[in-house]
Amino acid sequence: TITLCVGQVRDGALVEEMTVRMGESFDFDRLTDFYDEVVKANSGTPFDVHWNRKIHPSDSEIAEALRDGSMYMGLLDDEVVAASIVNDVFATGYDTVPWVFGAEPGKILCIHLFATKPALQGQGLGRRFLQAIIDDTRKRGFQVLRLDAFQHNTPACALYEKMGFQYRGVADLVYEDEDLPEDLPIVVYEMQL
Repeated sequence: TITLCVGQVRDGALVEEMTVRMGESFDFDRLTDFYDEVVKANSGTPFDVHWNRKIHPSDSEIAEALRDGSMYMGLLDDEVVAASIVNDVFATGYDTVPWVFGAEPGKILCIHLFATKPALQGQGLGRRFLQAIIDDTRKRGFQVLRLDAFQHNTPACALYEKMGFQYRGVADLVYEDEDLPEDLPIVVYEMQL
């Protein structure tokens, strides 16, 4: 478990504390509720990720991430306020990207379904949550993190670049969600740990 401060210290007292930990099977309902909220609240906003909860993130995808230990969760007062899957599964098309950083076999991870509670967006929560993921994967000996985002999701793209991820261009990636509009460019990033 990684614990970090979210917010400020006032008069020597911690105002808010976020716990970042790996999800467990008993977190399933809380995570599905969290992703339902993210999809609904972000629809039509600059944060819109065009996720269809029946396909991505599906309940089975969340359950699998909980089973294999790849689901990170950020909690404030035991409420899920951030979540992401980090594993070695890459969308079709990742192998065609001109990546710069190489790594030993099994030392590259991909960040998926990175999300923060909509009501708390813009307050540094995503930055702190992503830093916890970076620190933890580095500590575990991984060498490279990769991710993708819709180009129009400028808040997410700005966060990734601010955190040190390097832009690698627009990629032709294939996802199972046939409901995705075809005119949504997907951009890719990577970071050497």
